[in-house]
Amino acid sequence: MCGIAVIQKFRTEASRAELTKMCSTLRHRGPDGQGFARLNQGRVLFGHVRLGIIDLERGDQPLFNEDGSICLVFNGEIYDYRAHREALRKEGHHFRTQSDSEVIIHLYEQYGLDFFSKLNGEFALVIWDQKKRRLIAAKDRFGIKPLFYREDASQLLFSSEAKGILAITESQREISADFVAGPLFGAIENGTTPFKGIRSVRPGHFLTVTDEGEISERPYWAPNFDLRPEISFEEACAGVKEKLTAAVKRRQVADVPVGTYLSGGLDSTLVASVMAKTGQKPKAFNIGFSDNDYDEAPLSAKIADYYGLEFETVRCNPETLLDGLLDCIWHVEGPITNLNSVAKQLLSKYVNARGYKVCQTGEGADEIFGGYPYFKLEQLWRMNLAGGESKRHSHRLLNHFYEMESRSEGILWRKGINPGRMPQSFGYPSIQEINLVALEKKLNFILSRDVRKKVGKLSPLTIFRQQFPAEEMRKLDPFNASRKIALNLMSHYIIPKLGDRVEMANSLECRTPFLDVELVEYVLRLKPDYFTRISDLSEKHLLREAFAHDLPPFMRGEHKHPFVAPGWTQILSLKRGREIFAEYLSPQSVREAGLFNPHFVKALNLAWRWLPPDSGLRKQLDAAMGMIFSVQAMSKLFRSEASYRSVDFELVDRSYPEVIR
Repeated sequence: MCGIAVIQKFRTEASRAELTKMCSTLRHRGPDGQGFARLNQGRVLFGHVRLGIIDLERGDQPLFNEDGSICLVFNGEIYDYRAHREALRKEGHHFRTQSDSEVIIHLYEQYGLDFFSKLNGEFALVIWDQKKRRLIAAKDRFGIKPLFYREDASQLLFSSEAKGILAITESQREISADFVAGPLFGAIENGTTPFKGIRSVRPGHFLTVTDEGEISERPYWAPNFDLRPEISFEEACAGVKEKLTAAVKRRQVADVPVGTYLSGGLDSTLVASVMAKTGQKPKAFNIGFSDNDYDEAPLSAKIADYYGLEFETVRCNPETLLDGLLDCIWHVEGPITNLNSVAKQLLSKYVNARGYKVCQTGEGADEIFGGYPYFKLEQLWRMNLAGGESKRHSHRLLNHFYEMESRSEGILWRKGINPGRMPQSFGYPSIQEINLVALEKKLNFILSRDVRKKVGKLSPLTIFRQQFPAEEMRKLDPFNASRKIALNLMSHYIIPKLGDRVEMANSLECRTPFLDVELVEYVLRLKPDYFTRISDLSEKHLLREAFAHDLPPFMRGEHKHPFVAPGWTQILSLKRGREIFAEYLSPQSVREAGLFNPHFVKALNLAWRWLPPDSGLRKQLDAAMGMIFSVQAMSKLFRSEASYRSVDFELVDRSYPEVIR
């Protein structure tokens, strides 16, 4: 894993000093090496900061092909690179390194723009093709690795993090009104970022840019839900086990030790189990909370002991969470609604300090196997609407659901919804659409007058319905329609907040076997009724059955809650916490940022502090106040020149032909 920075000028030479500043801002992503290449007579500059994991001696970037006509900067891992390497050798390609990165160059030479279909891994990349005088930029299918860009009439900038672009565009550090009016509330429009003028390359897409600056964007992959009903449940279990095992083994490839995160849930337990059975006993790392209701460290320790793994827990309390709060917001580059992002960043810091650069994690399982509570709740609503015995059965199960999923109430679902009175644009009541319909009436109170004026009729609900056209969504089974929405949220919210940004903040690469393309493409086409056993509200039924004999006996009936940390009110229990909230949420600060209605924020703040802690509404307000606080903090942090700390930083010139004698 690494950081990449690119400047493409359309009429003049690019500035090496600006590229150096961009790379310096990304130095946490690549402490093991820094290089650049001058391309296209100096009008294109590629910069790279490296976290060395494969081919530690010769894997530096930027990388060239044999004649220097193609140059690459790459962030990520390609897991089948050895097989590609052998096949490409037989086609006459020559390699100078043992890195997975170099395979990309030769795949592009061999297959042109069709080469993306060959890549199994997580990646962001930029290629310069001198013969065709074009730039190609792409991101993996699930948005695991970030890549941002900003264009104007004179240049195009790319960076692994938005702060790399903001570092050299001092006059344009502004929170986007379009973001505040939509994506901030979960209506994730592809490509929109919190920063005005900065876009994100979309998951499963690539850009091509001509020498003159003409940009086109195309998809190379999209989720395929075409069902294969001929696959029986037993065959599906065998297929899932085979493909997840292969995915975990692929992610063991590294020239450094590979650890694992172990949360106490099914997903990370299965990853640890497969790793242990390969003969490589990984060290397992965990987050523990001082609040026992959220602390899964004891269960995680028990799981680690069952598999014979060395185990360590990072303890998080209100003081440590507050200590890491602003630094987390700086690295996440987006709003956070729960302190779990801070906890994950503290974990990555600890793991890095223990000498690890790589861990495997369980991200993605909830999205592809239907693990979130709302998958079950939506099914109960559909049963209710069907009437008769099905409706009566749903009533009996609903109270059990409320009790079972109480910890995520107000965060992932809420009580008091009558499905018969809810919108059904997709042919069924969708929790995401229901939440946005409810929000629509409150936007005029939440947003500032200036933001409302700038965005006009744009709203979270209109964005959501444009992103997921009703005609297309009605063609899908409701379970698959909800998975499609969940995958979008994963790419644009879950991964940035709980994945890459909080991991690479501390130079840690986390690999996600549940998002292996072969596994995902197989699972998305299985029959929807394989995934939930509604009779006992068992989520991820297929995954549990596939690995039933591999789980510890005490885990076979264990119900796992989504990973959440104690609420923001824990920060308010500290004097310093109250001070920082007062600083960023005061009416004056809210007016200065110009994003929210200061009167509404004040009223929300009062209600938040006085509602009972176990109230579902209190949890909703807790998430809302965390979101508003983090946006307020972003507005201040990213405008401040002091945030873009300059350090002594020298990029090694790896321009062709100097790199090859």
